[in-house]
Amino acid sequence: MNKWIYLFVAVALWSCTDSKEKLAEKIAALETGEVQNAETKKELNALYEQYALKYPDDSASQFYTENAAMYAFLTNDLDRALKLSENSLNRYKNKDIMPVIAKIYGLQGKSDSCLAVFENYAKLDGKKLEFADARIYVDNLTKVLKSKKDEEISKFVSEKAAFVESQVGVEPLIPLFEMVYNTYPKNEFSPLAMARHAEFLSEIGNVEQATAMFQKLIATYPDTQLAKDAQIMIDNNMIGKTAEEQMQIIMKKKGV
Repeated sequence: MNKWIYLFVAVALWSCTDSKEKLAEKIAALETGEVQNAETKKELNALYEQYALKYPDDSASQFYTENAAMYAFLTNDLDRALKLSENSLNRYKNKDIMPVIAKIYGLQGKSDSCLAVFENYAKLDGKKLEFADARIYVDNLTKVLKSKKDEEISKFVSEKAAFVESQVGVEPLIPLFEMVYNTYPKNEFSPLAMARHAEFLSEIGNVEQATAMFQKLIATYPDTQLAKDAQIMIDNNMIGKTAEEQMQIIMKKKGV
């Protein structure tokens, strides 16, 4: 009896190894084949997924999983791309797949999840958002903002804007600032949004547009300290100047 059991196990192991080797050979043939078109790419990525599913602990399976995930993403098969990407994250602990997962959530209309994944990724040691990812983050942020009550907007935008600026600077935030002061002009954050937009235009040397934005700030929110600061910028020809140059102008005016 034991003899037949051992024989059965041996045959099963041989069959499994043979199947694995044949699958690997098919993958290798497609990877190195002369014909590379949409059909061969589709077949190759199906084999990647099949191999990783059958042999998840094999050294090649993480690579195959992530290749198949990227192919699914690029061909707009978002549900499959998400499943494979989450498998890479959960099974293989690949944290670098998180921005891809965030992008997929955004494309699926799950903006809250998109923001959460980007934020969790940025909390990891040594991780920061890429500039392009920050743009996607802000795009989804503007969508979430539409569902907020007026009294929630100021705190929400302030926190999210600070996060983006800590990652890549102010530039990706400009569409958000524009949305806030155009859509919610009476919100307490709107004067600051307009001022930050004007400051950015000044920093990049766009003096004409920066001046117009500062003038708009003064006209729209005349009683704010930001409007008074904007008037000082205009009166002292500080727009378009560096922070150091602006300080020199202030010191000179004070007679220092």
